[in-house]
Amino acid sequence: MRSERVRIRDVAEAAGVSPTTVSLVFNGRAHSIPEATKRHVREVALRIGYRPHATARALATGRTQRIGVILNTPDSLVHQSAYHSPILSSILATLPRYDYNMVLHSAHFPDWQSQASDIQGGLADGAILIGREGADPLTFALLESGFPIVCVSYHVDHPACYSVDCDNEGGVQMALEHFLTLGRKRIYCAIPQTESSWTRERTQSAQRFAEQHPEIELFIADWPSMQAHTPSEWIDALKQLPFPPDAMLIDAEYIGRAFVEAAIAEGLRIPEDIVVITINSTYISANAHPPITSLWQPLTEIGATAVEMLVALINGQPPRERIRRFPMRLDVRASTVGG
Repeated sequence: MRSERVRIRDVAEAAGVSPTTVSLVFNGRAHSIPEATKRHVREVALRIGYRPHATARALATGRTQRIGVILNTPDSLVHQSAYHSPILSSILATLPRYDYNMVLHSAHFPDWQSQASDIQGGLADGAILIGREGADPLTFALLESGFPIVCVSYHVDHPACYSVDCDNEGGVQMALEHFLTLGRKRIYCAIPQTESSWTRERTQSAQRFAEQHPEIELFIADWPSMQAHTPSEWIDALKQLPFPPDAMLIDAEYIGRAFVEAAIAEGLRIPEDIVVITINSTYISANAHPPITSLWQPLTEIGATAVEMLVALINGQPPRERIRRFPMRLDVRASTVGG
């Protein structure tokens, strides 16, 4: 038999406080109520089985206590989980500190207008957008509407844009400096040539490094073009370059690992003939044969900071920094220094 729902008045009676006090505690408006009283009310509510009604609370406070998370594509978790999973795990771990829950917007939409409408349809108080590409119309639409958002791993040119990212320029410079310490001066950088902020920053950093070091030869390739070919074709393409590279910086780990495997199959020695660095430094690079030197990104810190910034925006307290950047770290492995 289904038991009767426990209500606010039941909690108030059991806790020895007024129904108004209970309502304020669970509606997030208990600023003037002593912490000991709030803790007592929550403990009693848990003991007798009270569950706040989400819809009623949203009507009372104008808040859902939920944030939305929008991935760059609905299948991102399937194909890029080494990047997305740590960020999502960090978001989920951080939300309880702010009494928030998460809504994952992962469906396919016929167009960005439908997606924007869904995001702003009252399911969440704000949203975290992860890894959107280039001049993303969805990002601009949400910013123009005044809906609170934080962009992760990218930013756009808009006065209301707040974002969290790595120090892309510093990371690329770190990788290229590592090549130079190894005496490698014919460098191939596989970086996407898109409108995204992170691709521009990484490309500009490589170009600036080449200007500062005229002794090196630098070639920057469009990363998506590498996806369109087999690993063996990548090796053939390298042979057609004006110079045979002795160092490669590959933006995506899974492509870097496939390249290393193909290079070895074609008779190239790593690191003797060519050294390789990837970006992200997860199990994909660490478990390759040989293990690949990689630029590590603090994805856990990025996810937690995105939540912190978004909650501040929702509360009308914009962060002082529009872009929070975290330094990368070079995890040196056998692909650059030998086994």
